[in-house]
Amino acid sequence: MFNVKVFADYSTASITNNQDQRFLKVLVGARKATNAKYVNFSIFEYQNDTHNSVHFITYPIGWASYYIENHCADHDPFLKIDFRQVHALDWDDLRKNDKQSVIGGQLRQFALGNKGMSVRVHCGGSLYGVLSMTFQCDPGSWTKFKQDNLDLFRFEADRLCSRHFDIYDTMREPDTVLTPREREVLQLVALGRTDEQVARLIGIGKWTVVSHMQSAKYKLDCSNRAAAVAKAVAQGLIDVKYAV
Repeated sequence: MFNVKVFADYSTASITNNQDQRFLKVLVGARKATNAKYVNFSIFEYQNDTHNSVHFITYPIGWASYYIENHCADHDPFLKIDFRQVHALDWDDLRKNDKQSVIGGQLRQFALGNKGMSVRVHCGGSLYGVLSMTFQCDPGSWTKFKQDNLDLFRFEADRLCSRHFDIYDTMREPDTVLTPREREVLQLVALGRTDEQVARLIGIGKWTVVSHMQSAKYKLDCSNRAAAVAKAVAQGLIDVKYAV
């Protein structure tokens, strides 16, 4: 099953319910944070070799009409990707398998930008969230730009995933197991380390630390990091002898 909601050019004109208005504000926030031209968000639910998906699109209404009228979904390479296996995707790589020029043609025709990037996060169970962004960027600086901002992109993808489920009150499968990295971050935070210190100690970016903490808070059903640390200690998810 493939569902699409189009918030054309970030406009509220066609939005009829409060939930969509709230989520559009989250998309606008992600656009500002990433300096993207357009920001889209997708939720994929995988069941063995098939998946259902819902997509929140901010492209112009002309794009939506073209996409539907020309049955682009039938040969859109983006929809054929198994995002369980992909963490980050440069659309330059995606275009190599785009025999119908769905990606490149639409970027040019609707002035969506000249570069694109998708970043996925695991939302729990069989659900995955994918943040897709288009940019107008000097090709010579693109590689550095995406490398410098990858942690930020992942943070925004994680934030969109959490806000999506908060706003739409959608049940996602329980995921009570913290990843090794999430436990490591929680232990260091329990020792009083800042995000910057944690990042240096374990060799990752600051925004990746923030993303791991947000994921841990969500799994533990806690609104702040102190509560998450306390609950993780109480449940034996982090070693109490290190969390003092």
